[in-house]
Amino acid sequence: MTLHDLCMYSMNDFEKQVWDNLIADIKYRIFEADIPDVPLNIIEHQVDNNTAICIPYQRYKGYHRMEGFYDIAIGDRGGENELLLTKDGEKAKNHILEDIAHDISFEYTISTPEYKAGLNIPINERDPRDDYRKDWFALLLQIEKQVLKYEEFQAEVIKYEKCMNHHFKSQFWVFDENSMEFRYNEGENSSAVKL
Repeated sequence: MTLHDLCMYSMNDFEKQVWDNLIADIKYRIFEADIPDVPLNIIEHQVDNNTAICIPYQRYKGYHRMEGFYDIAIGDRGGENELLLTKDGEKAKNHILEDIAHDISFEYTISTPEYKAGLNIPINERDPRDDYRKDWFALLLQIEKQVLKYEEFQAEVIKYEKCMNHHFKSQFWVFDENSMEFRYNEGENSSAVKL
């Protein structure tokens, strides 16, 4: 079955039940998590958005008894991109939980007055300690710590530390698991910027 076929596929009753069970577990994990400061409407919006089986011209998700769980994105110029194709239900669950955590934290961060106040400042004129991604990724990791297994959470910490340090010659940012925030690495300074 091609990715295009999966995008057009309608699940049968059995497949729909498998999918619904996965989504019920995902919703339970998200709504049981203690997500600080984030309004419920943002959480509900992103859970609904990320568990929908079809967002026309964007994403198609579901379960096929032969192919397994799938998540396919449609590019803005056509063509399908496989984001997930697995028979492993735990892997599928984590994939969707990561998407939800990413989107909740992003939507919340860009709605804050602090973000809006700094929106028009060019990045090369800013102190890197004011990088809005610091708050976004910290919230994302706070959510993921509650909904993912510890090993998967650790992999996400490494991934987002790499993102935060992309433009630096050495590790400018470190994620502190005790305070659950990115902190400025005192051993480094802003002259470490690659730009």
